[in-house]
Amino acid sequence: MDCLWRLHDWETLSAMLAQSQGQMEPAVSSCLLSAYAALREVNQEAANTHIDKGFQYALAKWWQLPDTGSAPQLALLQVFQQLVELRESGRVLTDVMNQQQRSDQQYSDTKDILETWRLRTPNEWDGLVHWQDVLLWRNHIYNVVIGAFNSMQEIAPHLHQMGYRDKAWSVNKLGHIAYKHGCPDVCITVINNMYGYNAMEVQEAFVKIKEQARAYLALPLDLRAGLNMLNTTNLDYFAAHHQAEIFRLKALFMAEPGMNDLDGASSALSTALCLWRQCPDAWLSWGQLCDARYEADPAGPASQQLLQYAAHCYVQGIKLSTAPLAASGMKARNEEALQASIDLLPRLLHLLSFDDRDGALLWWHKDSMLQTSTAGCAGALHTSAWCVAKRSAALPHTAAYSYLPSGLQLYRNCCDTPARCAALLTPCVAGVVGEELARAVEERSLPPWVWFMWIPQLLTSLTRPETHRVKPILKQLAEVNKQ
Repeated sequence: MDCLWRLHDWETLSAMLAQSQGQMEPAVSSCLLSAYAALREVNQEAANTHIDKGFQYALAKWWQLPDTGSAPQLALLQVFQQLVELRESGRVLTDVMNQQQRSDQQYSDTKDILETWRLRTPNEWDGLVHWQDVLLWRNHIYNVVIGAFNSMQEIAPHLHQMGYRDKAWSVNKLGHIAYKHGCPDVCITVINNMYGYNAMEVQEAFVKIKEQARAYLALPLDLRAGLNMLNTTNLDYFAAHHQAEIFRLKALFMAEPGMNDLDGASSALSTALCLWRQCPDAWLSWGQLCDARYEADPAGPASQQLLQYAAHCYVQGIKLSTAPLAASGMKARNEEALQASIDLLPRLLHLLSFDDRDGALLWWHKDSMLQTSTAGCAGALHTSAWCVAKRSAALPHTAAYSYLPSGLQLYRNCCDTPARCAALLTPCVAGVVGEELARAVEERSLPPWVWFMWIPQLLTSLTRPETHRVKPILKQLAEVNKQ
């Protein structure tokens, strides 16, 4: 019977409840099922009776729980939420089932309840089954509201759209939670099949496309289907910032290993930023694309340019995602973009750790190491491994080791073969990372608080070649936070 109401098979559910009447053990679950069926038949009196019994059984079970701990109480708190929303559903049904046309003020109770439902959602870490139970029942109520207000489109258009808007939001939310819980296939199924109407607000249509794209990205075998979905989307209905995000999503699909269209991804990201230059997600995605292309061929002819692009995009993404809303042009802060930008700060510091004092590109000769024997691997580092591109001259062995990143110094005397040593030590990065970061610090485009959790790493860098890049950051931190 639990499955029947979720499948909206109300006739079978009512028949089974009638057959098992007097045989079912009194419990909260049986009261919930009976209340669902009574509300479906708009039998308000019977529904209130079952809801009251459900509260009594739930409270009796609550008093039997131990005083300590939270896991036993969690399941009952979820039951209380369902019972409260069943009570509110009865008020909504009573309000909207009257077919007489009334003034807007007389529907204030319905509008307040539907608005409250948006705010009263389970926690993201709650089980997907509980999310499904709550939002599936709301979906049924939204259908009733849509049917009741369908004839009022000309009289009160905002009431006509109320059910559509809330139902679209509910479906997108359930799809988002399914994706968060690692079920991208469930997300796609919910978003494609659960809404059931053609009319949808532009904002919710955009959220639907975004959630579908993210789910397809998590399914390597369905990348082509996700890209086709984006390519067939009519962009005329969307604002510039929505179009920019759709082009960014296209770039993510093209950059996936299964697609491997890096030039197409770069072109899509360029289009996204032409449409909306203040899009932090697009800057961060373009930076990650350039960074990945650099990592794939760090000794290539375009490696330094790709690295400069990556550093510039990272800085721009962090700047825009942490800027005040009025300056960034966004109505609400994108928390995901903010977290993604902060997560990229370690990557910037990692790349910065390879800059030398003069901001030059550090290289070492792989050929020299490949020609040495196992015993002479460390000697190759002493003689000609490290060179500075600016000066194109080998450093003495004492200076060479001072330029070795701390993580790689562990390998200088423990490489088992010359080939392994060469694989571990690949070309370093250019001073362009430090230049981009220095420019951002000088312009104060990055808020000092983004560096708080990386203060230990910044202090460690004072003993390394990148010290002249790090000192201005620490100086800003000390000026703003004197304590």
